[in-house]
Formats: sequence, C-alpha cells, structure tokens
Amino acid sequence: MLQLAAVVFREPSADSLEPLLILLWAAGGSLALEIVTLYNEIKAERATGLPRYYKNPAFWMVRLLVTVIAGMLAIAERATNPLLAINIGAAAPAILQSLVNPPRTSAGIGKSGLSSR
Repeated sequence: MLQLAAVVFREPSADSLEPLLILLWAAGGSLALEIVTLYNEIKAERATGLPRYYKNPAFWMVRLLVTVIAGMLAIAERATNPLLAINIGAAAPAILQSLVNPPRTSAGIGKSGLSSR
C-alpha cells in the first residue's frame, strides 16, 4: 500500500506519466463525477432517500467498468499530467455516450457544418 502511494504522489516526469498513474488519476476523476452526482441526488431526494439505481449492484458493476474505461482512455490519450487525466476520467461517460449515439447531421450539411454548394 505504501508503494502504491509513493507511485501516485511522486513528482511526474516532464514528458509523461506512467500508465498506472494515468489510470489512477483518471479513475479518480471518473469517481469524483459520480460523487458529485450522488451528492446532488441526495440533496434533491432528501425526503425519499437514494434513487433505486444506487441500490442496484448491476449499476455499481457498470459504474466500475466505466471507471476502468476512463483510465484506459486517459492512457490511450497519453495524459501528461494528473489534471489532464482527471479531466479525461470525468469526461469518460460523455465520451462513451458520444460513441454510442453520435451527433446527427442534417441533410445537405457536410461534416464541417457548412452547407455544400
């Protein structure tokens, strides 16, 4: 455990972070997003308790997978500092959602968003 803490909190090199560090920082960013979401749910649902899906083990299994994928995305992006890895981790759900449901383009409009003439 002490060795893991030494790896996580050591000074990063100028050019890149080690893949384990990238994964951990991105996973932290992903989990931080869920903590904020949970906080907002608790605040909004104070009288009725937690939403049902927070009590579902399947939700937490999927959430864990999203956290791991967040780390993998940050590694693939070769995050060079902890803040970038955290941002990628926090953005992972939106990144994954855009892969599943890409933005639609209107007929007659090219990829650049400008109409072709």
